[in-house]
Amino acid sequence: MNIERLEIMATILDEVEANTWQRTVPYPEALEKTVVPTDAPVRFNMDCWGFPSVASNDTPCGYSACAIGHAILDERLPELVTAGHTPALMPQYGNIRCWDAVEAYFDLTEDQADRIFNQDSYINPDGVRAIQVATRIRALTGGYWS
Repeated sequence: MNIERLEIMATILDEVEANTWQRTVPYPEALEKTVVPTDAPVRFNMDCWGFPSVASNDTPCGYSACAIGHAILDERLPELVTAGHTPALMPQYGNIRCWDAVEAYFDLTEDQADRIFNQDSYINPDGVRAIQVATRIRALTGGYWS
């Protein structure tokens, strides 16, 4: 496992939880063609990699991203980028995409990546918070599970 990258990821998630995180990488180019303002905040939501958010009346209201989506939008993890020309975020590392990119970038097994970054591995999948993901990362890097 790449402990250095995982520690950076945990720090990013601490900042997301504390509401002090700032996006340092531009949104995907295709997002600029949507009606979501590019200065809109990024909300933590484990439902998807990252996608423009809409209110109940289909009014654009920002952007939602999971832990990996936040990593893509943070320059501290520069080699994890978004793939394709879409307003949604999809992780890419080199020529590898999606979950395989996450596993390769952080040097995790499929099970490790799933236990950390898949919302369905949490007791309350719809209410996963950034601090919970950071805690799991630290449990893994601290040797509490493998």
